[in-house]
Amino acid sequence: MDIFGFIDLPTPVVLLLVCISLYVYFMSNTHGTFKKLGIPGPKPWPVIGNSIFAFKTGMFNTVVAGYRRFQHMGGMYGTFEGRSPILTVTDLDMLREIMVKQFNNFPNRRKYATMDQPMVDKIMFNLDDDEWKHHRALIKPTLNPNRLKASYPRVEKLLRSMLAVMEQKAKSQGGQLDISLPIGCFCMDVIAGIGFDLDCNSIGNPKNDFLVKARNFLDTFGERTFSFSLFVPHFVKHILDWFGIMIMPKKDVLFLREFTRRAIDVRRSEKDGQRGREDFFQYMIDHSVVRDEKKNGNTGPSTKLLSLEELYGSSLTYFLAGYDTSAKGFFFAMYHLAMNPDCLKKAQQEVDCVLQGDFPNPDNVQNLKYIDMCIKESNRILPLGPYVERRCSQDTNVLGRHIPAGMNIRIPIAGIHYDPNLYPDPQRYDPERFSPEASKDRHPMAFMPFGAGPRGCFGQPLAMLLMRVGMAAMLQRFNMAPCGKSEYPIRIIPMSDLVPEHDLWISLEPRQ
Repeated sequence: MDIFGFIDLPTPVVLLLVCISLYVYFMSNTHGTFKKLGIPGPKPWPVIGNSIFAFKTGMFNTVVAGYRRFQHMGGMYGTFEGRSPILTVTDLDMLREIMVKQFNNFPNRRKYATMDQPMVDKIMFNLDDDEWKHHRALIKPTLNPNRLKASYPRVEKLLRSMLAVMEQKAKSQGGQLDISLPIGCFCMDVIAGIGFDLDCNSIGNPKNDFLVKARNFLDTFGERTFSFSLFVPHFVKHILDWFGIMIMPKKDVLFLREFTRRAIDVRRSEKDGQRGREDFFQYMIDHSVVRDEKKNGNTGPSTKLLSLEELYGSSLTYFLAGYDTSAKGFFFAMYHLAMNPDCLKKAQQEVDCVLQGDFPNPDNVQNLKYIDMCIKESNRILPLGPYVERRCSQDTNVLGRHIPAGMNIRIPIAGIHYDPNLYPDPQRYDPERFSPEASKDRHPMAFMPFGAGPRGCFGQPLAMLLMRVGMAAMLQRFNMAPCGKSEYPIRIIPMSDLVPEHDLWISLEPRQ
């Protein structure tokens, strides 16, 4: 085929060049968005936008660097992930408007293709508006303090099992232990036990299918989500949906759904007199179409019932979010403390003084103020996500700045947590930053490990309970310190959802 009358190229080559040109144009034609709005930001590359920095240094470091570079340039800056414009807001007062005061204009999260496909699209993080409100209203009461306290005997039994396994494994490994695995197993067993009345036994068998599938789903979520949104036009998702191709690992999703289906079948088969459970899953069943099949647990004729697909989504939400939030918060907080002997000694003294030998429980751990400071400092250094996002539902004015409808808003939690004006020497672990005196005048948006506002993490009460009782129990039973295998500070796999590059090894010995 002649091009311009003097270049002769085979027709397939011409078609390929046309396709490449159209792809580059489509992936880049939004890159003038922030220039038109008068919002500063780094110049985007064709197709990939500004994402090359995330590939080089990781998303966590990219958020911190962007925040520091642009925080004094009008309170916001714009970047691009592929063709998607992302407006990052750095001004704390504006963030309070977006996340709390004007929440009705920013009620939904960004839609990611990975979570917008059949079989996972009813997970609560992906729901919008009234559908999200309905699910939130149902799930939140299952994690209130009274329900958690009622379930604590089961948590205590699992916690004692975890301590015994830790002691046994450390003894067999020369007094050294990677704490991330037993803590992760403990948290998964708690979720399965108090949520579904199931004995998962991850503590005794850390290679069981349930734990392996859940961790693989969570550990690959960040990389799959980012890569797809960066290089693939969104309409491709609909083509994948039509062919039944999932972006997330389909085997893991099917396994977790099958687990939920079997649990439903067990409860369907029970006679009314057998039923005595008051766990999360029974509560959700009582508010779903399965309830009408059982003819019990009447919630009133006007109540909107969950469909079977929504029941699957709620179960996945509880499993995946509950496990991820609790496990990572717990083992990071414990590792930070073990790597800082002076802080560990102070925390251990507090546990001895306050608990007086009693095993930790939801009541007595409320008095462990220094432990809470240690948890908060760990969550500052490694928040459970380097950012959260909201989507603007209509043209909105936020403290004099115009935000157009449809804009994705990024809240740079990692950047805020590493702001030296808020936290001097931010790389240093220092629980005293969260003493009452040090934190009393701090801006409410300066610390957001679980997000903020109505769409904050609903699993926070469970995560905090497991961190408090778990850390207290370990401090009560063991002496801990850095060992030859310890690596500190903690390094995170660049494109992951806070997955450490290395195991979290410490020296662990029973206290005399």
